[in-house]
Amino acid sequence: MVLELKEKAKTLLAESGAEPPPAEPEPELESEHDQIAGALINLGYRPSEAQRAVARVLAEHPEVEFQELLRLSLRQLSRL
Repeated sequence: MVLELKEKAKTLLAESGAEPPPAEPEPELESEHDQIAGALINLGYRPSEAQRAVARVLAEHPEVEFQELLRLSLRQLSRL
């Protein structure tokens, strides 16, 4: 029912010549840092630990690829 009303509203707007409402902005994509930290948090690490480990790895290896960043971050956490 909601979808039908949505389509009907679009049709009515088009027929009346009114401007459609602006589209909702696209959500920002998470950075690799945030994605890796989120994965580590999902594995049970505390957010502060995860963020700190990823930051340390990126400080030492700024051009590291995603998979390597995850692996090195896990290694960093195993040292704690």
